[in-house]
Amino acid sequence: MKQNPPPGRLSILHAGSLSAAFVEINREFQRRYPDTEIADEPGGSANLVRDVIKGKECSILASADYNLISRWMFPDSADWCILFAANQMVLRYSGESPYAGQVNDGNWPAVLQQDGVYLWHPDADGDPGGYRALMVLQLAEQYYKEPDFYNKIMTDHSKILNRSTMQESKSGYMFSYGIPPADSGMKYILLPEEINLSKSNYKDNYAEAVVKISGVKDGESITLRGEPILFGVTIPRNSVNQALAVEWLHLLLSATGVILLERIGMKPLKPVVIGKSGKVPEKLQKYLK
Repeated sequence: MKQNPPPGRLSILHAGSLSAAFVEINREFQRRYPDTEIADEPGGSANLVRDVIKGKECSILASADYNLISRWMFPDSADWCILFAANQMVLRYSGESPYAGQVNDGNWPAVLQQDGVYLWHPDADGDPGGYRALMVLQLAEQYYKEPDFYNKIMTDHSKILNRSTMQESKSGYMFSYGIPPADSGMKYILLPEEINLSKSNYKDNYAEAVVKISGVKDGESITLRGEPILFGVTIPRNSVNQALAVEWLHLLLSATGVILLERIGMKPLKPVVIGKSGKVPEKLQKYLK
């Protein structure tokens, strides 16, 4: 006889780039377990991980950069992290962006340097999308042989993306994950594999890009190097309603979750565990074989 998890509350913290898929997963989960209350909170993964370490309620944590979990949460706040999706960086823009009718995969570095053109990106200190954007700029400087390209963009053409600037950013350019949905109205340029942070065979090249961000402790800073984009998820050690959290993660890793991730442009992976694999709940072990 099937054992249903007890009713309760799930607090799901996740990278903003996962929002569209997680909305659908939450809807399906509540269809199956209608007595569950789900508190869903998207945000910058670095900020979310810091918050969880400092005691914020969290049943499930999904980060756009698995390293934030393994590097910051092991061993005190989490035992394991499951890598479940990959992606690439693309350059997005809209019909309102300057030079929208002229920009292409060969001239975009020159376009970004034109007067009145801005590159939007999240704050690198709080969001992997932010520090990965800076890494792409550094790699592009080498790849396109554009001297001082990174400094020029950061000094004269860089703007921070947040909720209050979201509308304004639509008239600029932005590095982001994956190909935008066809109904989004956004245009995009695919970047060379040498700089788009998607391929393991270019990991040594990616590692030449370096960004410093704040650590967990006050006054602490850490150095991050570019590497292929891999999303990770864990159930923190202080997670409440663990039985419910396992069921939710089971749904994410199932065929249903794979389909929903693919719809938003993610590349689902054969799940791989980092950390103490023996601590992964038994119901999830089948995805790791």
